[in-house]
Amino acid sequence: MVRQGSGRIINIGSLTGFTPVPLRGIYSATKAAVMRLTDALRVELKALGVQVMLVAPGFIKSNARDTAHDVATWYCSKSLWCNWLSVLESCMAKLLVNAVPAEYYAETLVAVALRRQMPR
Repeated sequence: MVRQGSGRIINIGSLTGFTPVPLRGIYSATKAAVMRLTDALRVELKALGVQVMLVAPGFIKSNARDTAHDVATWYCSKSLWCNWLSVLESCMAKLLVNAVPAEYYAETLVAVALRRQMPR
């Protein structure tokens, strides 16, 4: 990209990168790191013609939710957060009712990425 003087990098963050959630600490921390990396790359690569964008979706219907639930259930059996898990699961279930299907989100993201100038 640098050699050709143009290109696009789109990093996938998460709302949990802004606000961590109990029992999702590692996930939240890695998404926060992706956000900071994106900020640094945006500054470093702008003069070289490479556009860098972060997307931080909220609730997306995907298999990641099932994996997070399985990990939290395992972790809960070994932590003081067991009582919190049922509260978290209840809140998540309510929020996921209006979650965006992953396929729709992906199609929308591609459409935005193909614009001449990507949003920040």
